[in-house]
This record gives sequence, C-alpha cells and structure tokens, in this order.
Amino acid sequence: MKKLFFWTILLLLGTQLSAVIYLKPTAQFKPRVEIAAVYIEHNENILLLHRQNNKSQGNKWGIPGGKVEKNETPLQAAIREVKEETGYDISKQPIEEIGTVYVEYNDNDHFVYHMFRTQLIDDPEAVKINFKEHKGFTWVTPADGLKMDLLQDEDPCVRLAYFPEKSI
Repeated sequence: MKKLFFWTILLLLGTQLSAVIYLKPTAQFKPRVEIAAVYIEHNENILLLHRQNNKSQGNKWGIPGGKVEKNETPLQAAIREVKEETGYDISKQPIEEIGTVYVEYNDNDHFVYHMFRTQLIDDPEAVKINFKEHKGFTWVTPADGLKMDLLQDEDPCVRLAYFPEKSI
C-alpha cells in the first residue's frame, strides 16, 4: 500500500494525533464520513474560507466543502457545499475531479476526502459566505495558502492538488 503522507499533528490542547493519508484505502479502512471539497480557482489563485471561532477547527482556513449526505454523490455534495458556503452555483460549469484520498487517525477515525477543482466564472469578490460557518474569505496562490493556518489535513491535499511532484 503506497503511503502518501505521514505526519503528527499537534492539537490545540497539546495532545498528538497521528494521521496517515493514502491514495488507496487499506484493508482496515472503515470511514465514518465522506467529505467533498472544491478548489475554486481564479487567475492562479484559490478561494479559502476563514472558519468562525466557535466552529470545529475555528479560526482556520479551508476550501469550500463538507460531508457527503445519504443518496448524494461526492460531486453533488461538492456543488451543494460550494453553493451553501459561497453562494456560487458551479453546477453548470466544468468541474474536474482531482482525486480521492483516504485519511486514517489512530486506527479508529477514518474518512474519505474527495477533491475537485473548477475555474470561477463569476465575480471573485461576489462570495456570499455563510456567516454561521465562516467569517471571511481570501484569494491566494496555492503556495501562499500553504503558509496560512489551514484546516487539519488541508496542507497535504493542497500539495497533492497543486504540487504533486513534491507530495510523494
């Protein structure tokens, strides 16, 4: 089994959580949830959303995305989440599937992460964020995004999407 990344993440409480990201699921992989997310691109920048402080992983930055609901494909979930989180309707434009990774934490917390990308057709400043979840947005190059305080596991996924030659 080819391991994509291995690293230790320090949580805010000072505990450690080991995470491994695979390109293919391991035999013991049992996901509790599937996540779908979209890199929305405009002029070589990507859209990052800034999470509200009171949310899980508050005050961190991430791309639009969320849980795949029952009877929903990952692409349908990605389109829905983009609409809910940004106001953009990307359903009628080309969306590229980047790939799927399989994330394992401490042998008992697993999830599937589906990644997509699309070129923004709308005005990049017309983002209508959901203030219950996010407090702001920014457009940055993928390299500059890696310097920000990203959601847990977002860093290796950005690297895989934009710098695959340096990811493996």
